Amino acid sequence: MDQINSFVWDIPVSEQPDRRPDHEPPVSGARGSGRHRLLVAILAAEAALLWVAFAWQVYQLVTSSPASVPSALALMVINALVAVWVSVIAVHAAKGRSWVRGAALSWQLVQIAISIGAFQGAYARPDVGWALLIPSVVVIVLLLTPGALRPDERGRAYPTSE
Repeated sequence: MDQINSFVWDIPVSEQPDRRPDHEPPVSGARGSGRHRLLVAILAAEAALLWVAFAWQVYQLVTSSPASVPSALALMVINALVAVWVSVIAVHAAKGRSWVRGAALSWQLVQIAISIGAFQGAYARPDVGWALLIPSVVVIVLLLTPGALRPDERGRAYPTSE
């Protein structure tokens, strides 16, 4: 019966040598970096637009009187929290963190729900609906594509010249 070699388990993962089988080719920068860059760019653009929306809400609160100040403040707080969260997702996607897949997928599903609402009703805005729907679908496809969260073979976000 094989026994576990306990000293191997004591070595931190970051210090262990690369244990890929010889038949498996190493991940090339070209294979994952294009999809990775597109994913990070879309997430960063979404975060930037959320910050622009927050700034617009602040401007509107200062320059005009809302029907309900508490509601306006609550929406601003929610928008700020979402902007911070999507910014964190974008930063960690650039670093290639694996937990980003679930967080980004959740946000994209929320965005799709908002886009569906933008297509309907008395105040329908199909342009806003498409602007939310298209990037969400692209990000979901990228998140489900192998290698999209893998920056390059060295674990860096973008290949550098050495």
